[in-house]
Amino acid sequence: VWKHSNYIILVLILTVMSILLAIIGVISENTELNCLLAVFAGVVTFVSFFIFADPLVAKTNAFFLLCSTCYLSIEGATFYFFTDNDEQYPDGPHFSAAFYTTGIGLVASATSILGIYLYNRCFSHWKYRMIFLVNGVVWTIINLISCAVFLRWNRMVEFFVLGSQALQEMILQMAWIPGVVLMSHLCHQGMEATMYALMAGSQNLGSNISYFTGAYLLQLLEVQPSGSKEESRQFDNLWLVAVISSLAGLVPLVFLPWLIPDARPDEKLVKPSLPHDALDLVDATK
Repeated sequence: VWKHSNYIILVLILTVMSILLAIIGVISENTELNCLLAVFAGVVTFVSFFIFADPLVAKTNAFFLLCSTCYLSIEGATFYFFTDNDEQYPDGPHFSAAFYTTGIGLVASATSILGIYLYNRCFSHWKYRMIFLVNGVVWTIINLISCAVFLRWNRMVEFFVLGSQALQEMILQMAWIPGVVLMSHLCHQGMEATMYALMAGSQNLGSNISYFTGAYLLQLLEVQPSGSKEESRQFDNLWLVAVISSLAGLVPLVFLPWLIPDARPDEKLVKPSLPHDALDLVDATK
């Protein structure tokens, strides 16, 4: 383990950044400050991987960190949009909390199985870059189409939301599997658990950052529903927030050629160069 002490340092840095986000989420109600501190935590994590990790590990982690950070979370507003009653939002779809939190989730979880099947059937022999590119573009298109709900263009909201959530979950599943395969190829022998936890933890950190940045975006565009009476005006710009958060998911795709190896999931990304416990990573992004 001490041969890879640089990864132990990364564990400590990631732990500190995670604790920082947890603390500010509890004690601070300043959305702008929270957003700045969250971005700071992301930048520190991003730079630390390039300093202490192997180049290919750092690049791959940078891509997944960008992906999870750029999927801006606006659930704080969409929950009220879908579940507000007649007094709170007369033009809303008025979903029950049970349907919104459980029904939609069950449908989305079921379609994730279809995502696994489609990946194994159609995408398992594609190169990583093409898999992430196709999934990212399709995911963005589905999200942009879903923005029609916030403009109230579609009156069959239940079926529209169920369909879009099902498709989104399927796409995310098809992107998640090659991500796991790629991360498994990057693990040093004897450090598998530590490295996998580091990269997965970094993605989770990015997801937490997206909550803070999404909250700040909602505040900037004055979308601040709280479940109070007659709050219809709070949803006037929700469609714009949804469009911005959807387009933000395209940002990581710009860096695909530099961050993700030009290889397929069934190709090895490591080569033995030293006896037993030493492996050198092949930087296939060059």
